[in-house]
Amino acid sequence: MWGIMAKWFSGLHVRLVLLVLLASLPALTLTIYSDREQRKLAEANVEQEILQLSQLATINQETFVENTRVFLVALSHMPAVRSTDLTECQELFSHLFTEHYPQFASFYVADLDAHVVCSAPNTHVPSRLRECEHYAMMVANQDYVVSNYHICESSGEAIMAMGYPVYDYEDNFIRVINISIDLTWLNELAAQVDLPDGATLAVFDHKGNYLTHYPEPEKWTGKPLVEGSPFYPLFSQGKGALVAQDDDGIQRIYATTPMESSRGSVTVIMSVPTSVAYAEANRITTRSLTFLITATLLAAAAAFLLAEVLVMRQTRALLQTTKQLAAGDLSARTTISPDAGELGQLAYSFDQMAAALEQREQERKKAEQAMREYATELERSNRELQDFANIASHDMQEPLRKIMNFSELLRERYDDIMEEAGRDYLVRMERASLHLYDLINELLVYSRINTNTQFFEQVDLNEITQHVLTDLELQIQESGASIEVSELPCLEADPTQMYQLVQNLVSNALKFREAGSQPMIKISSPEMPKAWGESNDMVSLTVSDNGIGFDEKYLDRIFQPFQRLHQSNEYEGTGIGLAICRKIIERHGGSITARSKPGQGTTFAVSLPASQN
Repeated sequence: MWGIMAKWFSGLHVRLVLLVLLASLPALTLTIYSDREQRKLAEANVEQEILQLSQLATINQETFVENTRVFLVALSHMPAVRSTDLTECQELFSHLFTEHYPQFASFYVADLDAHVVCSAPNTHVPSRLRECEHYAMMVANQDYVVSNYHICESSGEAIMAMGYPVYDYEDNFIRVINISIDLTWLNELAAQVDLPDGATLAVFDHKGNYLTHYPEPEKWTGKPLVEGSPFYPLFSQGKGALVAQDDDGIQRIYATTPMESSRGSVTVIMSVPTSVAYAEANRITTRSLTFLITATLLAAAAAFLLAEVLVMRQTRALLQTTKQLAAGDLSARTTISPDAGELGQLAYSFDQMAAALEQREQERKKAEQAMREYATELERSNRELQDFANIASHDMQEPLRKIMNFSELLRERYDDIMEEAGRDYLVRMERASLHLYDLINELLVYSRINTNTQFFEQVDLNEITQHVLTDLELQIQESGASIEVSELPCLEADPTQMYQLVQNLVSNALKFREAGSQPMIKISSPEMPKAWGESNDMVSLTVSDNGIGFDEKYLDRIFQPFQRLHQSNEYEGTGIGLAICRKIIERHGGSITARSKPGQGTTFAVSLPASQN
């Protein structure tokens, strides 16, 4: 699944469309940020509305309280209220309530014994007036008294009571007049200020009891505020706003403010459905997102089409040409003009590269043909060389053996009659014959290194070295040589050629020494240096001596056939031993070098692969 998606997203069309989408992210972020700010502004508007409503209610309340005070003062001086006969008082209160003040919840006169002596009809009269806190305050203060909003124990309604003392004509305190109003006026005020659709308004006393609720005041008035209600946290903190769901699952913005006055304070909490409060923000956001999505889709479509016209056609041409080149058609070209922008320049460079590849391929084929011809010629030459070696082995060795046999007969039969000069000539002839015999054998060995070979197998250089030292035991004893052999490695090689390699190196160390000196020879295998992090698959072999040494400027010369640094009468040999060593090592994929100084000995260092994979 992820592979399919990765392949799909790797297309140039898709990537360009994604770039357009990414370019629209800042605008989308700005739209989302603007929406959040609009919602914050809507919440602030709800807070502002509840604050304005609270301020308006406070002003109305203070005005009503002051007007009521003036009304009570005037009423307390009327004869119908001050006289002992309260018949006119009853008629007066009934007229005032019915015609002018129907909003009064209670309207009565009580004596100092807590008896209601006059009241308006159809208004609330406390059944236990003596226990009423407001009545006790009126009697005790003998002045204008206004209570806080509270739930009346008798009626269960939320009311605010106002009272004033009544004096008789001798200025004796004889009665109190009380007027109470409920919070119906606040509901009416809420209706008048045109609250948002679905808005609610709740008023709580300092104990957290509902004083009123708009709408449906009768359902809530007098009930305590429960802790799980969305009103509860706002009531506790006294100010602020929050977004929560009500009991019906409707999400609302709740805002609160205290309604304070000289008579105390209550808490007013208003809620507005978020669908109403955020309506303008949602409208703006929807319009912005619609415009943004439309513009993004149009830009993506334009990018898709422009990519097809300006990029994809040229890209497909490049891709097709690349496939043709990969298939071996080096004559393929894009044919795109170099004036077609950056892709045109790329195509032009690509065509130049293809032309260069085609030319190099032609040159490579010519070189391969020349190499095949050279290999054929080399094979023919090697075959002729091998034939020559075979001829030399048969046709040259046979006359040479006769010369050597006849010289031996001459020595045996005519030694006593030959002069001294004749004997010297015979010795020289024998020595030259032996040298020629060794030279022919060495040439045969050299020519057969790459032809007359065994299969590679595991070879222990310790065993090879011991075999060589056993075969050279006579020369070692005659020279008095001291030979030190360290632990040597195992490798995959031709065992016969490994024997020839070690024998030639040790023989050289025994041969090339100062007259009368004791040869000191060391055969070892130091650890090969390797690059960090790489495994070492090479083994080493070194043969060091204390012989005559040589100048390292002749290093390449000593590994060439028949190249000698000394006269043959100084040191015996054919001059082909080190050439054989080098050819054996090259056949095994290794290398050989030497470190030396005249008179300070020589160290031959051989490096060979441990495995011939």
